[in-house]
Amino acid sequence: MRRGFSIFIVLMLMSWWKPNLIFAQEVVKPVWETNATAHFGYLIPHSPEVKAIGQSLPRGLQVDFGYQTLGIKEWEQAYNYPMVGFNINYFDMVLPDVLGHTLSATAYIEPYLYRGHRFKASYRIGPGLVYATRLFHEEQNPSNVAMSSPVSFVMQGSINTYFDITDQVYFKAGTGITHYSNGAIRMPNAGLNILTASAGLGYRFGLVPTSFIYKEPEATPRKLSVEFMLSGAVNEHLPIGNGQHYAWTTAISLSQRLSRKSGLFIGGEVYTNTALRTLVANWPGMEGADYRRAGISVGHELYISRFSMLTQAGYYVYQPVPFNINYYQRLMLKYYFTKNLFATWGLKTHLARAEFLDFGLGVRM
Repeated sequence: MRRGFSIFIVLMLMSWWKPNLIFAQEVVKPVWETNATAHFGYLIPHSPEVKAIGQSLPRGLQVDFGYQTLGIKEWEQAYNYPMVGFNINYFDMVLPDVLGHTLSATAYIEPYLYRGHRFKASYRIGPGLVYATRLFHEEQNPSNVAMSSPVSFVMQGSINTYFDITDQVYFKAGTGITHYSNGAIRMPNAGLNILTASAGLGYRFGLVPTSFIYKEPEATPRKLSVEFMLSGAVNEHLPIGNGQHYAWTTAISLSQRLSRKSGLFIGGEVYTNTALRTLVANWPGMEGADYRRAGISVGHELYISRFSMLTQAGYYVYQPVPFNINYYQRLMLKYYFTKNLFATWGLKTHLARAEFLDFGLGVRM
């Protein structure tokens, strides 16, 4: 999971690089396209638990449906008219008795790194859900410590290249990483990281757009804001069989908008995870100790449309019981209902180990 986390951050930071803008006089309607690619993968042994499962070279097939944005919405121009869409992804994990097969669906945004007449290069980020056919079972499948929920969460990141064979048919090749995790909703949850190389063919249901909407960008107010957020999660904690518990996070942060795309923030959080209360009660010498934790953190917010993506690194300033290492990370997706009200979906981890996946509401002032 740590490698998947690092690559995900790198791909998001690449959004700061903006390729050449296209100025247009005429506007055409979006053209949908589809492509099918074959995946040739390698299961990354990112932890001793996953390494013990055994070596695997997964094989997969992915089908994409998407379209080229034209600048109809302001954020499309800001990201140099990216592709957006969704895909269906199948993997044979080549360990049929342990990992079985997976089927996932993700939504994605795909900004360009280079756009020429016949050749294009891009990077893609996309979250979604995955269904797994083989799960952990203490008696029937004890080796599968990676997947214990039939439905888990998936995050995909990739770098892709496109070469036009004709005006509507093209060849696609790329490399990427796919991460599976249930966010510790159920244990065990070692997760899977699949490194892939892919190749395939695509078809556009029309001619490639050659003109885009361009409007002079409005100045982005570099406003300093205060945010309050409350989020909750359901999670389990080792040992297996400990049962599901609730976790709550209360956070306050100071956020500084830097540009149309970027902002920085610093803040503090209080974490209340009732799974840890159970551990304290059974921890010799720690009975009655405070299981709550408090941390300070810094992070970056990448603004897209009503959505934004946050990467956050924190350090515990209060952790009476040493449940984890003293630093933590969070990945979060925000959706702004208004300029001041937002919802969140986030993953909290300690390097390669997820603690919980939470949902929350927040207000910005």
